[in-house]
Formats: sequence, structure tokens, C-alpha cells
Amino acid sequence: VAFSLAEMALSQMTSSPLIMTLLWIGFGLTAATQSPTGYVKAISGWFAEKRGLALGLALGVGAGVGGAIMTVIIGTVMEEAGWRTAFLVLGAIPLIVGVPALIWGQRDPPTSAEVGAPDASAALNGVGSGLSGAQARRTGTFWTILVAILLHQIVLSGMAAHQGAILENLGLNGTEIGLFVGVFGLSFALGQAVLGFVMDRFNSPKVGVPFFTAGLIGILLFHYVLICG
Repeated sequence: VAFSLAEMALSQMTSSPLIMTLLWIGFGLTAATQSPTGYVKAISGWFAEKRGLALGLALGVGAGVGGAIMTVIIGTVMEEAGWRTAFLVLGAIPLIVGVPALIWGQRDPPTSAEVGAPDASAALNGVGSGLSGAQARRTGTFWTILVAILLHQIVLSGMAAHQGAILENLGLNGTEIGLFVGVFGLSFALGQAVLGFVMDRFNSPKVGVPFFTAGLIGILLFHYVLICG
């Protein structure tokens, strides 16, 4: 609800740097609550087997296909009613669709008594012999992962935020830009689903290497072929 209200508040932006900054800070803080973390927790509790595929389909297909569809919807709203209305629509959709879906559909994972297995609850909830939070923070692996995610998000967010302006400067029209963003979203969905499928079959973090490599190749192609070429 806070995220939806913060997004709708962006429709009130003015030329004041202070107002614009405050509105975007509010949006950024609430948008962080819509990150995959909460969804991963909820989904993982229900799946002990094929958990990677479940996460890939829910997060990848959900975000990818949803993003592709919303690109078309918001593009149409902006052309017909302007960007202020587009922000109102963007904020209203999570309230109309997301909140009822959570209230109606979200349930706690079954307990061991409900599924008739003494260790089922632990398996479903991912409870194991891992490190505690304090122990993890004292390891180099934790900080390596943290830095890797930080760098990844800097690149991904930078590309996503400016890809429309970049494509427009390359001479693409609104329809072509929408098609590009749509393909980006569908590729994201396919990649997440495939990665989840592979993770279920290979118990190694190295399964992520070809996917990160593919992303690097894509960025290099985007730069050297489209921009520099």
C-alpha cells in the first residue's frame, strides 16, 4: 500500500529539486520492499523440491511478462493522458491487483503435522545447518556476494533507467522502444526460468556463471554494436 501511494505521489512532481528529491526518496524506500526477498521467502516455504524452477517461474515470468505488459499499458496511457496519469495508473494497479491477491492467496506453509512427516516443516521452510547472520557477516564469502550483488544492481539499474533515452537517441520511435523493452522483459523471464531449472539439477553456485557471462556479452554488444557502431 505504501509503495502504491508513493508511486502515485510521483504524479505531483514539480520543477522544484527539493520536492522531486523527496518524492523519489519515498518511492525508492517503498520500492525496496517490493524486491524479490519477500517473495523468495514466501515461495521457498512451499517448495522443497524444484524450488529453483518455482522461483524462476514466479519471479522471472512474473516480473518479465508483467514488465512487458505494463510497458505497453503505460506507454498508451502516457500518449493519451500524459505522464501524471501514467504514474497514477502505475500506483493504482498494485492496489487493485496485488493487495487482493496477497489477502486472498497468501498462506503460511504447511506444518509437519499437516503433511505427516516429522521433518517436512524444516524441509519446506529451508531450515538447515547454515550459519547465523552474525556468523555469516564474519566471513569473506558473505561480503564477496554482497559486493557482487551491489555491482550487478548498479549496472542493471543504470541500464534500465536510461535505456529508453539511449534508444530514442539512436533514432527509435516509441513503438520500437516498447518492442525493445518487451523483448528485454521476456528475455528476463526466460532466463530466470531456465536458471531455476538448472539450479534444481546442479548443486553448485557455478551454474550462474554462463548466465552472468551472457549478460556481459549482451551489454558489450549493446555498447559496441548499437552505440559505437
